[in-house]
This record gives sequence, structure tokens and C-alpha cells, in this order.
Amino acid sequence: MTHLHYVIASYTITAVGLGGILVWLLANRHQQRSALRRLQQNDKKCHWNKKP
Repeated sequence: MTHLHYVIASYTITAVGLGGILVWLLANRHQQRSALRRLQQNDKKCHWNKKP
């Protein structure tokens, strides 16, 4: 393995790692948003139920 191959390999691994982290963060963000929406909807339902 030449020096160039080593550099390319390390860059590829870094890019794949960062890409994976980005995808994971975006997926987490989406889950949190949908969870927040569910909580807000439940909150609204509770408020409506509390009103006489």
C-alpha cells in the first residue's frame, strides 16, 4: 500500500463515518420532532377535555 492509498483510505473512512453520523443525527431529530408533535397533540386533547 503506497502513501496515496493510505491517504485515500483514511479520507474514505472519515467521509463514511461523518456521513453515518449525519444520517443518525437527522433520524434522531426527525424522531424527536414527531415525538414532540404527539406530545403537543395529547396536550391539546387534555386541555379540551379539561374545559367544561
